Amino acid sequence: MKRYTVIFFLILNVLSGFSQSYVGTVVNQDSGKTIDGVSLCVLSSDSLIISYAITDQKGRFEIKVPETKLQPALLSFQALGFKRKTVKIVPGQSEYNVSLQEEVYQLQAVKVSAQRIQQKQDKLVYSVAGFAQPQDRSIADVLAKMPGIEVKPDGMISFQGKNINKFYIEGMDLMNDRYALASNNISRKRVKAVEVLQNHQPIELLKGKLFSEQAAINLILEDDSKMNLVGTADVGLGANADDMLYSNRLLAMLFKKKYQTLSLYKNDNTGLDLYNEINPIRLSDLLEKRTTEEDALISSVTTQRPDIDQNRYRFNRSNLVATNHLFQLAPKSTLRAQVSYFNDVAERNNWVETDYLLAENASGALIESHSLHERRNRLDASLNFEINRKELYLKNESKGSLDWLDSKSNTVWNDNRLQLSSSPDRRYFSDILDIKLPLSNDKYLSVSSINGYNYHPQELSLYSGENQRVDYTSFQTYTTAAFRHKFFGMYANYQVGFQGLFQSLSAQIGNNETLPSQRFNRYLLHIGLGLNYQTSDFQVEAEAKLQRMDIRFRQPETLQRKGEFYPDAKLFLKYTFSGTSFIYKYDLSIRQAVGRFEGFIFRISFHLLSHNSR
Repeated sequence: MKRYTVIFFLILNVLSGFSQSYVGTVVNQDSGKTIDGVSLCVLSSDSLIISYAITDQKGRFEIKVPETKLQPALLSFQALGFKRKTVKIVPGQSEYNVSLQEEVYQLQAVKVSAQRIQQKQDKLVYSVAGFAQPQDRSIADVLAKMPGIEVKPDGMISFQGKNINKFYIEGMDLMNDRYALASNNISRKRVKAVEVLQNHQPIELLKGKLFSEQAAINLILEDDSKMNLVGTADVGLGANADDMLYSNRLLAMLFKKKYQTLSLYKNDNTGLDLYNEINPIRLSDLLEKRTTEEDALISSVTTQRPDIDQNRYRFNRSNLVATNHLFQLAPKSTLRAQVSYFNDVAERNNWVETDYLLAENASGALIESHSLHERRNRLDASLNFEINRKELYLKNESKGSLDWLDSKSNTVWNDNRLQLSSSPDRRYFSDILDIKLPLSNDKYLSVSSINGYNYHPQELSLYSGENQRVDYTSFQTYTTAAFRHKFFGMYANYQVGFQGLFQSLSAQIGNNETLPSQRFNRYLLHIGLGLNYQTSDFQVEAEAKLQRMDIRFRQPETLQRKGEFYPDAKLFLKYTFSGTSFIYKYDLSIRQAVGRFEGFIFRISFHLLSHNSR
């Protein structure tokens, strides 16, 4: 009984804390509809706030006024988009229905300027609007102005002196090693921001296991450039004293969450080298010896190049067609297809006159004129399938290229004339397979297989006036299996592998065979151990291998064999102190056997053991 008595008096106490309350509804004066979210206050005669409330979804309100010395005098109603209204409180009246009149607010102009650079952990975000100039056309033009980023003439991009390892568009790797095509052709107006992903490890499985000093670039597009097919057509026409000039482009792009494509056609005769846009930027592959593509045995005919921009002396007719497609088959699983065709007819001309002052006031003059005509057709195609997950990394890339090149030159020294021609044609096909499997948090197994085929049917004109034809083929295979794990703060890498090189070469002048078919085979087995340790200011990499090399050189009537064991050791030390790096390198390795021509072109040089440190 005492408990209920206490509760009863508490309720009375609470109720007695409010002297009175007001209720009502707020509506739109023009439409008659109720208004929710209206702020209302009970004010004293001195405009002091006594109590406060907000209308509900039906426009109704109930505001209670606590006991106070201040006497309620006014009800004030205020809402965004409506004129403020004040109502006098009538003694004894508790219900007030109010209508508000709509009002349009004129806002002053506000200039919003975004930060040019933002730091987000290991990510730098550059505002394109903050760095773009009116004369900039492509995103490459803007990238070149951003601090720490350098765009080289061949299209390669570096950050803080190190080449980037990936070029993403909306987080997807559409262009692979041909990103110059995208950076040179995507308008800077299509890009909102550029992200620099510092210390970027592109393989998910290796994040936290293998440190990377390279950065990646990611383009963040404007909203109207995503999910819609975007096209661009540029037409450039002009004239000089001899010919009409043109530089035209058709570009189509589509960037969706699961599909991206970029295709274009270009033609030009102003001296620009369009092939730079599709020339693969594969520096990392070259450093890791992951490419099997070989240079031509002979080079194209060339002339002396003046030290001026080539579009001042190069006359060309170039056509470029390229299409790139990326499909996301599943989360972290993609299929990429790329095809390009390049056609170019180019001429270079230069003329030099040199006057010599001789003894006894005698003089002489040497007049040199050089002209070069070059025709090139190249077809490239590649197909790439990739699974990039923490539990599996699998990548298979197949590519091929067909390259036809004819070059002719005409050189005249006073009255002496020399004509040369060469056709260093090339065919190349390759397949690269990479598999990485995690065994535990700090252990993983990797298997890599690289295979490549080169065929070079090449011709070269000789001073005697005859032509020499060379047929060269090679097949390379390189397969390794490695186990990597962590102990005592460092990583150990155990590796076993096989490398094979199979070359064949023959040559003839006219109808006479000058070099019968010769074959060179090399087999290399190796087993090795590598150690890697790295902190923020210190890095050490050490590798030691034991290799067995077997070489066979077959001529029509002889067969030479050679087999020996060879060591291979490398050491890399790097220490950074106050922004300055100190580097030491040591290398004990076998130079690769080289097949080349001597005199009438051919010479084989066997392995050579070299020992150097720096």
